[in-house]
Amino acid sequence: MGDVKMNLHCIGDSHCSFFLGYNIIPKEYPFIAKSLHENIFCYRLGASLAYSINKFETSIKSREKLELIVSKLNPQKDIIILSFGEIDCRAHILKQAFLKNVDSTVIVKSCIKNYLEIIDFIEAKKFKIIIWNAIYSANSVFNNEDLEFPFFGKVEERNRVTKEFNTELSFKLLSRSSYFLTISDLIIDKMTGFTLDTFYFDVIHLNNKLFLHALTEINNLLNIGIFNKADRIKYQIRLFFLENSIKTQLKAYYFAKKLKLYISNGKK
Repeated sequence: MGDVKMNLHCIGDSHCSFFLGYNIIPKEYPFIAKSLHENIFCYRLGASLAYSINKFETSIKSREKLELIVSKLNPQKDIIILSFGEIDCRAHILKQAFLKNVDSTVIVKSCIKNYLEIIDFIEAKKFKIIIWNAIYSANSVFNNEDLEFPFFGKVEERNRVTKEFNTELSFKLLSRSSYFLTISDLIIDKMTGFTLDTFYFDVIHLNNKLFLHALTEINNLLNIGIFNKADRIKYQIRLFFLENSIKTQLKAYYFAKKLKLYISNGKK
């Protein structure tokens, strides 16, 4: 790859937002979200599953979107990160195992088999691919009427299935050229099986506390120099100004709200 600065393109479910480097869920593709790192881009396909990412004509057309994105990238300067599996582990694998009266490993292997089809499809185009681990389920997932974050089973059960998913996926990748990127060991209490909530900014999504660590791991996996000391400093400066801008906007919003209330009370 020489001295060319490679770009990272993270494609997948909402967990691709982790690579933006700040706590936000971007709009869905065709919107392309820009990371605080200038060489990283995120493409949120919607609630895409590892189980169905290989299929055409699904309700959200994830396969079609993914192929369109990949067709516009160049394997000489673009690296693809795939992010699928968390929704499968949180909401579907245990449920399907229960309904079909089979062990969860049967459903996990079925998911992985389908996921590998899309990985093989992209590998055939000579891209370097990083597979992002399925994230452990946050402890504070609750049922809600609109089913925004559906789940099945207890958090310990979901985390066990997530571990099975990641283990099976990483094993299958050993015979392929893709790389498996995991931070799973850092976000779970191995003694209790519970997730460490400090790494989440909502009920299912990781915050940016491990962003720098993940990019360091990418450097180690690919030896591409995507994140050097200068990049780290630029990221921290951008994050500082972004967070302070948000705080300023919130202060202005609440001040305006209080002022409006004060004026309204004064007219009474």
